[in-house]
Amino acid sequence: MRDVRTSDFRLPTSDIEEFALAAVRATLKMPQGLADILQPLKSSAVADLTRQGLLQALMWWVKERLPLKFTTRAFSLWPSVYVQRGMKYDAKKWRKWGHRNPMVSGAGGAGSFKESVLGRLPTFKHRTEGRSVKVQAEIPVGRLANLWAGGARRHDFRASLGEISASEGKRMSEIAEAEIRKQAEVLLSDLRPIIKILEARKAG
Repeated sequence: MRDVRTSDFRLPTSDIEEFALAAVRATLKMPQGLADILQPLKSSAVADLTRQGLLQALMWWVKERLPLKFTTRAFSLWPSVYVQRGMKYDAKKWRKWGHRNPMVSGAGGAGSFKESVLGRLPTFKHRTEGRSVKVQAEIPVGRLANLWAGGARRHDFRASLGEISASEGKRMSEIAEAEIRKQAEVLLSDLRPIIKILEARKAG
């Protein structure tokens, strides 16, 4: 993909200034063939298509992966940032809330921190470098005091929210590529007749 300027894309949020932000960073790889498809388009059109692709990829992550960060599956999905708090802590949490879900303090797996994260849409910005697209999303989250619980065996909420695994990055790349290809085909279908006319005039 050709280099384009860094651009921001913001999904609608309300009262975002009242919330802290947790950053999610990923570098997505686009296949070489995609550059050939996009070659006839202006850089502004390529940037717009890239934003659309990234939006689809990010919304998949928000819907399918972000909720898992508040379940016990998170310990196996993101082991580098999810640390077991210890048997006593787990036992106490089970007695009080009936679950051992990370970053959740509430009955039935509910909690105001979890709800503040899942109930809001992130913003993102991206930069393309060759075939790599570096994207950073910011998740608005409530209750800033809980982002870091402190202590050797405590939980860094900000790091946990922002972690993306290699398999997630691969899936997001596939989603972004598919959306870019789909939208590019729509644009190019409108441009092809014009391109043929210009080519015919040039040849004549």
